[in-house]
Amino acid sequence: MAVFYALWYLKEQGFEPGIRIRQILGCQEEAGMTDVDAYLRIRRAPDYSFVSDCSFPVCYGEKGIFTATLLTPPLSGRFSEFSGGTVRNSVPAKARARMDGMWYDGEGIAGHAAFPEGTKNALAVLCGMLLEAGQDREDARVLKSLRHLCGDGYGREIGLPEGSTLAGYNASLVLDLPVAFLVMVLLVAPPLWKGRLYRWQGVTLLALYAAYCAVQFTL
Repeated sequence: MAVFYALWYLKEQGFEPGIRIRQILGCQEEAGMTDVDAYLRIRRAPDYSFVSDCSFPVCYGEKGIFTATLLTPPLSGRFSEFSGGTVRNSVPAKARARMDGMWYDGEGIAGHAAFPEGTKNALAVLCGMLLEAGQDREDARVLKSLRHLCGDGYGREIGLPEGSTLAGYNASLVLDLPVAFLVMVLLVAPPLWKGRLYRWQGVTLLALYAAYCAVQFTL
């Protein structure tokens, strides 16, 4: 919506770009991206594009997403259904299982998997409920493992190393906001004041981004 209003503002101000600007909306970011395939079947890919996500223009890409499928021994015949979540990049708010003919529902707090602070994984809640209900040895082992995997968004319960922090928060998040604000000021203030961009802006932005990357890699 921010991009939509920005384009609307430019149109009302009489801005005439030298290129065609098109806003493309999709609904499968980080979850298959089949919306992009569908778009490209009916439209040509743009010559260049950017995604107005996160702290743009400081963050304008992703290194990638690791996706894994973990297999466990099958649960016993007491279970006829076990499910939770809708997409792989979010913390599930609901999880459900049917055991001995009874339904068990786990309630959590949803959120993006990249920013799990304040979330609660419904699968971990559900596993806790099922363990309290009593399980045999093999089912308990599977449920305990799943509860540990879903215990928090950083994998602390399974021994994954934590990232660097500043003032108790993820270092990347602490750095992104002030750097993004500074980049915005450098890009927007001179054009608004003088009506044009300058070479020194590009040099300053390049130096700023180089310093930002250097700090990130040392944390």
